[in-house]
Amino acid sequence: MRCSIGLSEPGSCFAFQRKWARVEQIASEILVQTIQIQLKEEYVRLCDLLKLAGIAGSGGQGKHIVAQGEVTVDGKPESRKSAKIRAGQTVECRGVKILVTAK
Repeated sequence: MRCSIGLSEPGSCFAFQRKWARVEQIASEILVQTIQIQLKEEYVRLCDLLKLAGIAGSGGQGKHIVAQGEVTVDGKPESRKSAKIRAGQTVECRGVKILVTAK
């Protein structure tokens, strides 16, 4: 049986797919900028965090970005504009990963 990419060795197509998946994973890790934000308080509102991280120019723009569905918190989509983000959480938006730490 031939693989659609032209490999004829048994299992070679599966091996290629596994290697390609790993290449994609590494590329996504390289392309994501990671920044660390240290909290001064117990929490920060999500829209304000986007402003602090430089992703949004204002809290209002941060709310718009959240409303557009562009933000994940701990890997899950977040639609609450004023979600309380606490130390230990990770926020991702527009190719930026924000690691939130305590003071």
